[in-house]
Amino acid sequence: MTDLAKLSDIPIDGMVLRFDSFSYSASLGRTGHHYNDGRLKKQNLELARQRDAAKDKLRERTGQYYAAASELEEERGKNKKLRAQVNRDFENSSLPSSLQRAGRKKIPNSREKTGRRPGGQQGHKGHPRRKHTPDITCEIPAPAEYAESPDYYETGKVIRKQKVCIRLGVEVIEYTAREYRSRKSGARVHAPFPEGFINEVNYDGTVKALAFLLSNECCVSHGKIRRLLSELTWNGQMLSLFREKLHYRNGLPEGAQTDPQ
Repeated sequence: MTDLAKLSDIPIDGMVLRFDSFSYSASLGRTGHHYNDGRLKKQNLELARQRDAAKDKLRERTGQYYAAASELEEERGKNKKLRAQVNRDFENSSLPSSLQRAGRKKIPNSREKTGRRPGGQQGHKGHPRRKHTPDITCEIPAPAEYAESPDYYETGKVIRKQKVCIRLGVEVIEYTAREYRSRKSGARVHAPFPEGFINEVNYDGTVKALAFLLSNECCVSHGKIRRLLSELTWNGQMLSLFREKLHYRNGLPEGAQTDPQ
């Protein structure tokens, strides 16, 4: 081949030959690094293919693992929710004890059975509502079929039933005094008014007590209290008085502004 290349004036520095013979390939031997017939390259390619196949299989198994783990966690949540619904009773939910199902723990009852019927017992002192001293007493006349019939007689017992009414009203007390004027100095004078009568319209302690009761005991807002007192007294001065009391109670300066509502 070298001689032919020289005759044809073809530059050549080597040749690559291919033999389709296993016996000749085995006869070439090997060095300390690789086989002389290129067998190591083939082994490396095969190992690379096996490695890629193992990675693909591992990736598939990892995806299956995560999918199973997610499904397991979801099923655990459903199981926990269902167990909570099944275990509901009168102690951990709004279900009454009368709806307690079979197989549930019973309500402990340490009372001994007496054989008596439930409810009020004969001879036991009852606990009725406290009666009040009546302001108005109205007697209902007995029907003629009872009072005039010989089949009925009066027992002497009077049955009383009361109805308690609460009325909120306004009582106005007015003092008057005649005014005199001095002919010499022109000064105007009058008899002194009792204590508490300073302005033309004044409010006593009952108004303050009502506002305190509504605010502290009934948790009514200040705006609603002002509106109620204004409608009761029908005077704008009531608003300014109550606003001053709010400033004093909340520690605000006298000219501070409050919520217009």
